[in-house]
Amino acid sequence: MGHRYKVGDVVRIREDLTVGNKYGGLTYYDGMQREVKEKGNVVTIAEAGADLSGVFWYTFEGYGISYSDEMIKESIEDEELIKFEAFLREVANQNSPNYTHEWGCLSEIVDGEDVDENVAQLVEFYKTFSPKTKKKLTMAELRGIVGEDFEIVD
Repeated sequence: MGHRYKVGDVVRIREDLTVGNKYGGLTYYDGMQREVKEKGNVVTIAEAGADLSGVFWYTFEGYGISYSDEMIKESIEDEELIKFEAFLREVANQNSPNYTHEWGCLSEIVDGEDVDENVAQLVEFYKTFSPKTKKKLTMAELRGIVGEDFEIVD
């Protein structure tokens, strides 16, 4: 069973909900079709509780039907923490030439130099920061990039 969210938490509804899917031992039928169409939306938890079997349920502001933990994809707060962790890992990596200025700001903050100015610069950078994702390439795409045939070795 997933973790329990609390009233006021902002969460995202799973995108893969369909009428008739089973989540948390419960089956959601046509009566929930409106809410199923709302899949992927960001919502605020209005009520939270558990049934006699211990399955957590939630209602969201503007929605009348209960959802279980399994119908919630993630806490939006978790999403922000993941972005912040990626920011720290990428910027704090001294070997990355893409973040030379930001690394300098972090270093100066640690050294106690121009803390307010450096924090302000990092906050501005973070507003537009997008974590790097690993690009998935086929062997054919790699051959096109390298320009010749190759063999991958350990």
